[in-house]
Amino acid sequence: MPKPTIAVGILDVELQQMPLVEPSVSGVHNFTYVLSTHPIQKDLAAFHRIHPFAHLAVVVSENLKGRLDFESFFERLAAPYGAEVELIFWEKETPLPALSDAVDAVYLAVVFERSPEEVGLLSEALAERKLPSFAMSRSYVDAGIMACIDQIFRKLALIVEGVALGEELAAMPVRHNLDEQWVLNAATIRRIGFDLSFETLFSARFLKADEPTTDRRLSLQEIIAEGLQSNLDLRIEKRNVDLAGQDMRRAKSSLLPTVETSTTLLQVDPNVAERALGQQPERTGAGTGTVQQVLFSEQVFANVKIQPAIAPIWSRSTWC
Repeated sequence: MPKPTIAVGILDVELQQMPLVEPSVSGVHNFTYVLSTHPIQKDLAAFHRIHPFAHLAVVVSENLKGRLDFESFFERLAAPYGAEVELIFWEKETPLPALSDAVDAVYLAVVFERSPEEVGLLSEALAERKLPSFAMSRSYVDAGIMACIDQIFRKLALIVEGVALGEELAAMPVRHNLDEQWVLNAATIRRIGFDLSFETLFSARFLKADEPTTDRRLSLQEIIAEGLQSNLDLRIEKRNVDLAGQDMRRAKSSLLPTVETSTTLLQVDPNVAERALGQQPERTGAGTGTVQQVLFSEQVFANVKIQPAIAPIWSRSTWC
């Protein structure tokens, strides 16, 4: 290069055909580049961890068609996951890339010339189909794509400083350590109903997290009422309280008088009664009645006193 040149945004040496010689330098006079330690291979690995895709659509700008061998590159990267790759070149005149019905995940690769509005329309279409999406850049997540791995760069200033001190760019290392962090679009995740692991939730940064998802408004009392209604455990405990009240009434009923009555009616055939010569009446009726009242029982009296004391304990254990 006639002048010192630093290329940034290099995502993959093989895909972008950048010069690389040992020990991880460009080897080209007056030229170096910033190679992320988070290449596309790691993007796909991270995406597959949160969503084990089987048919991945990779969206690339049409103006790169024929310049790089995207198809074999992505097929090789997806092979360890047993996934098929559907390479789609996003044509300039087409508002949205055409995805087949088999697609279950979308990776937005190199589409730098697309505006945030166009990416937003794409994310809307993907959300309508409940398709998880992953991008190479956080700007796409701002526009509505579901997730990316953000890269916080810290080394560019050191390269510029090295140039100012007269160091040869060809000998400067191109690999730099970057801090990596999940960046997720909360609105998109809610819309497609995507489930995330606790590990991802705790380590991620969320965008659009404060966007409302419904126009329904509830008062505090309504929230509590709906929570109690939908909480099965609380409903079971409330039933236990109701049953405790039944136990108290059952205990008191043991002190009430017990009345039992019975009647018996016997009808004999007239001819049989006649042959019995008065020893067998034609009709016989009988009735009995008994009344029982508990006068003293330690067990019954104790149960009547215990049940009112148990019921408040059930109530406190349920609602406290």
